[in-house]
Amino acid sequence: MLNFDKTDLRDGILYIDSEDGTKCIYEEGATETEKAMFAEFRAKYPDGKPQPQIDTPMMNDPVDQGSMDMAEAIISLTMEVEILKANAGLS
Repeated sequence: MLNFDKTDLRDGILYIDSEDGTKCIYEEGATETEKAMFAEFRAKYPDGKPQPQIDTPMMNDPVDQGSMDMAEAIISLTMEVEILKANAGLS
C-alpha cells in the first residue's frame, strides 16, 4: 500500500519519498509489483495528484507610496551606517 502523502507520479516516473531518500520507479521496464503501484496511484488520482494551492495575499496587495518611501529611507540609513562603520574601522 502506497503512502500517498509521500508519493507522486510525473512523466511515467513514480516518486516515493522515504527517510532513506526518494526512490524513482520508471514505468517502462517496471516489475509486476511496481506496475501494481502505478495502478494503485492512478486509481486514487486518475487525473494526477492535485498540487497544493499556495495563497500569497501579500504578493497581490498594492503597496502604497508611503510604505515605499519608508523602505527606501530604511535602506538608505542602513547603507549610511555601514559606510560610517567602515570609515571608522568598525566593520
